[in-house]
Amino acid sequence: MGSKIFYSILFWGLVLILWGCKSLEYADDPVNNREKQEAISPDDIIQPMTFSELNLDDRVFKGQLENGLTYYIMPNEKPDDRAELRLVVNVGSIDEDYDQLGVAHFIEHMAFNGTEHFEKNELVDYLESVGTRFGPDLNAYTSFDETVYMLQVRTDVEEQLKKGLLVLSDWASGMKLTEEEIDKERGVVISEWRTQLSANQRMQKEYLPVLLKGSRYAQRLPIGDPEIIENADYRTIRRFYNEWYRPDLMAVVAVGDFNPALIEDYIVEYFSEAPKAISPRVKKSYPIGDHDDNTLVKIVTDPEAAITQVRIINKLPETEMVDLGDFRERLISRLFTQMLNARLSELTQSMESPFLYASCYYGPDIGPMNSYVSFAASKEGELDMAIKTLIRENERVAQHGFTHDELERAKAILLKSADNVLKESDKMESAKLVNRYVQHFLRNRAYISPEDYHSLVNKYVPGIKLNLVNSKTQWFQDSNRVVIVTAPESEKPHLPSNKDILTMFEDVRNKSLDPYLEEAVNKEPLLSLKPSSPQIVDTLINQELGIKTLKLANGAKVMFKPTAFNNDQILFKSVARGGHAMFNDEEFINATHASWIVRESGIGEYSNIALEKKLAGKKVSIRPYMNQESHGLTGNSGVEEAELLGQLIYLFFTDVRRDSAIFASFKDRMISYYGNLMSDPSYYFSNEVARITSDDNFRVMFPSSEDLEKLDYQKVFDHFESIMADPGEYHFIFTGNLDDKTENMLLSYIGAIPEESAMDRDDHSRVHIPDPQLREWNKGQAPKSYVEVRHYVKLDTLTQAREDDLDILKNILDIKLRESLREDMSGVYGVRTFMTSRFLPEGAYLLGYSFVSDPGMTQELIDTAAMVFQTIHENGPDPEDIEKVKVIERQKLERDLETNDFWMRTMVDSVTDELDLDRASLSTLNERLSRIDASYLKDLMKEIVTQSNVVTFIQNPE
Repeated sequence: MGSKIFYSILFWGLVLILWGCKSLEYADDPVNNREKQEAISPDDIIQPMTFSELNLDDRVFKGQLENGLTYYIMPNEKPDDRAELRLVVNVGSIDEDYDQLGVAHFIEHMAFNGTEHFEKNELVDYLESVGTRFGPDLNAYTSFDETVYMLQVRTDVEEQLKKGLLVLSDWASGMKLTEEEIDKERGVVISEWRTQLSANQRMQKEYLPVLLKGSRYAQRLPIGDPEIIENADYRTIRRFYNEWYRPDLMAVVAVGDFNPALIEDYIVEYFSEAPKAISPRVKKSYPIGDHDDNTLVKIVTDPEAAITQVRIINKLPETEMVDLGDFRERLISRLFTQMLNARLSELTQSMESPFLYASCYYGPDIGPMNSYVSFAASKEGELDMAIKTLIRENERVAQHGFTHDELERAKAILLKSADNVLKESDKMESAKLVNRYVQHFLRNRAYISPEDYHSLVNKYVPGIKLNLVNSKTQWFQDSNRVVIVTAPESEKPHLPSNKDILTMFEDVRNKSLDPYLEEAVNKEPLLSLKPSSPQIVDTLINQELGIKTLKLANGAKVMFKPTAFNNDQILFKSVARGGHAMFNDEEFINATHASWIVRESGIGEYSNIALEKKLAGKKVSIRPYMNQESHGLTGNSGVEEAELLGQLIYLFFTDVRRDSAIFASFKDRMISYYGNLMSDPSYYFSNEVARITSDDNFRVMFPSSEDLEKLDYQKVFDHFESIMADPGEYHFIFTGNLDDKTENMLLSYIGAIPEESAMDRDDHSRVHIPDPQLREWNKGQAPKSYVEVRHYVKLDTLTQAREDDLDILKNILDIKLRESLREDMSGVYGVRTFMTSRFLPEGAYLLGYSFVSDPGMTQELIDTAAMVFQTIHENGPDPEDIEKVKVIERQKLERDLETNDFWMRTMVDSVTDELDLDRASLSTLNERLSRIDASYLKDLMKEIVTQSNVVTFIQNPE
């Protein structure tokens, strides 16, 4: 529940290393430059044509009530007995008056604080009692232009289905907005605002007025003005709800395992009573102003920024996806960004690259605007070169275009994606479908059937020629362009000026660039080996769970769990116990980065880049991994690519490619990335908690530049090859659409891996349980405190059954801490609870919680949380809360049992944690839950309150 800003240019969610490109996905937002072009003549002259409209998916029932409310109903059987419900309100922060900044988001919060049929907190209480999880199954967001409420409900219990739609109708027209609840919620919304305060937020506040020059959007961030949230009178808040929450601006979307006629009857029953608006307030459109032939530049620094980033943003007209021409333009745009992203990925991995990571994007942005964004995070001191490189690579395409081979690879990826959509059309989960109908209501984006999607991709993609894709360089132009640089304050002396950046565009444009060149992709088979039939020495079959475990002559253990959950999915993981803990302190830094470096280096004669090109259009992926407790390979494939998956497994075990240039590039990027990380207060807090609780054990902290300087080319690859030497150390685990033929083929490649001596295994993790203490320090500008409280409990033994029961207690604490700290005290936006026994001595576990708060309330909140613990210690949990958690646990397992991801996790846990596979059944869960009652959990809490070392961490602002 919270505000959501849809401007992709921020890229807050980028991971540390962003290699590769994103293929066109069925559910992606459409892109289109609105040119009405269809056919290509023999001499590649584009002929304008008129296009017919896209056919909407006829499985969707769309209608409108007399009061103006629109509804979409889509029957879908996956997951069984569940439905995704949405209330879509075509209203957001852009519609606020000047005395209402933040009220659109505030109203979203108030939806959970009392409605016509649910008093105060009864709504969340009821939904949790029927197994709805606050967050995953019940949530909402507010953006500039819309507010969307999200709810998952059961459909096999008709009363729950009806009540789910009743909840939506209450949100639509039955919020009470009482004075008492408004005042209580002010603190929660301010807490959410406080959690967002950061270097990114401060820099955003400076550059948004430049990016959105002259636009109302610059003054309407969804989180709003905290002073207005704290002081707005009740009439001002209610005015927004009364004026804008009306049927003509609303849609109900229902997708799930149900009878659509029944859902339509309930929608008519529950939503028809909302009165039709009389003389409604006009909803206006607000443009984002042009600045033709004028590139705007904004450079912003902050002492707490961790990384230097640049975004070159070309603001373009908003687009739709209504007709066949729009659809084809979407495909052309995807091909362009896919190919340029592949080039940027290749550049990033070169030693000469100034990038930590780089990418480009085209699509919807803020309000009535699309953007073409070229983005990069630069190495320390190399921003100038990063900007020039982004400009140069765009200009290289403008001068020379893409190559035939690049286009054919990109086409293969799109065609494969369309094949997968069709193959999985009857297995698509409702949560992945529902947003299509939300976007049709809000932005008139056509939703089409999987069959039509597959047909149209296959119709248009093969005929798209280079000149069409190359024409998208028109996006990269001087008009409506903004360059935004954000950087640490320490980088300020090394940053270019606004004038310097503008000059870079002219300098690159006036140069004649060499065309892009690449080595030819090897057309030979990936692996010449044709292994013989596997030698199976032992077989164990779990008939109840359908899991087969085979032991091969080379010692490898192979587990198969065939399923029908997906038509074209095979998941894979090889697991060996050990991980980082096998390596001593001197070896640690090389061992812990080995999987990352090998991932970039490639296998056999193929570099990572060459391997990606060779596998373009194939649904197969694999990578090495290593964590603190285990190591191995993880990947997936389609059914047709299962043999490729087997070959890749074999090659990672037998023929890792050593590449000194890739190693040097990776090392250089990591030193630059981590160099300024501790200037960010959130990273600093996490690192300090790890440092203190581990007694300064560098193995659990962020690596320093000094640590990374110790990376050694020879040792990295030696360490990796040592852990891959003996297949007998591994369980090779597969789940998905498997048959006997596929299983035998995979067994043959695994059985062909030669057996060598395994490395000696010692535990070097140096586990430490800290003494009871309070550690408090100051860091950061923002007026917020980071708090984490940990209870380390030492027991003689800790059985798996006891650990499972502690997880139940943790979930109850999650509810009670949320109720106390958020709903009663209005002191936090959220509380995170956690429980683990991993990485601790045998017979010990950790239970804790964390939150962000107003520094003035921190101690009061900690004291209140302690009272929650004490109350459960003295009285046990409320029986109602115990039943809530039991229902949630049962329903979660019901859903999980129908997914390949769950079975993969279960089988992996059976290896790494030596857990009994039979735990993965409803009967076992019910047996376990049957022994859980208030008295039992009271005794568990007694252990925590009386036997734990309590460690409290508080990071206050400076």
